[in-house]
Amino acid sequence: MKKIKYLSKIKSNQLFSHLTDNELLEIINHCSIKEYSKGGIIHLQKQPCNSLGIVLDGDVAIQRLDNDGRVLTIVYLKMGESFGGNLIFADQVSYPMTVSANSNSVILHIDKDTILELCQKDKTFLVEYIRSISNKAILVSNKLNTVVMKSIREKIIYYLNQEYAAQQSQRIILPFIKKDWAESLGIPRPSLSRELSKMKADNLIDYSKNWILIKWKIPDDTC
Repeated sequence: MKKIKYLSKIKSNQLFSHLTDNELLEIINHCSIKEYSKGGIIHLQKQPCNSLGIVLDGDVAIQRLDNDGRVLTIVYLKMGESFGGNLIFADQVSYPMTVSANSNSVILHIDKDTILELCQKDKTFLVEYIRSISNKAILVSNKLNTVVMKSIREKIIYYLNQEYAAQQSQRIILPFIKKDWAESLGIPRPSLSRELSKMKADNLIDYSKNWILIKWKIPDDTC
């Protein structure tokens, strides 16, 4: 059965990590698993959201396209991460952004009724579901903080400080190429490259293709 081979990947998501294989199979037998080619659209902006998506293979980009054609990448999701959970019970149940496959991807779609039933029957699932929604709210808040900053340098420094807190190292390993990083900051790629060069000349950073070394003093309260 095709769905059996994905059990361990589904259980890598905290919503389902406490369930046995049989319990999980009973749930996903009522769900759908779909494959998407790189660049394929999973959900269009303003499309109704009626399911929770779990990334089983590949990675997914959640992006917003403005009226001038500029792309703002909110987040990249990897295997085991979810999307749509903060929308399916909202008053306005439509995607405010486009969800697309950043590489060949496999997605588990769990419908709203199944999620509601799990929340009613399984306290652990309910707690993890609320935690997931809360984390998504923090992520969006952090992204807004980045977007509203006036200068490109401010956006870069804010991002690097966040990554320092996560990686606990002043040598930041970049999880994406510069094009994707520029989109996540909401700026053109050439502008990002120019500012990185200026910051290197100012002895604030050093960098290579896959990493950036922070040379300024990190605040003790960086979080």
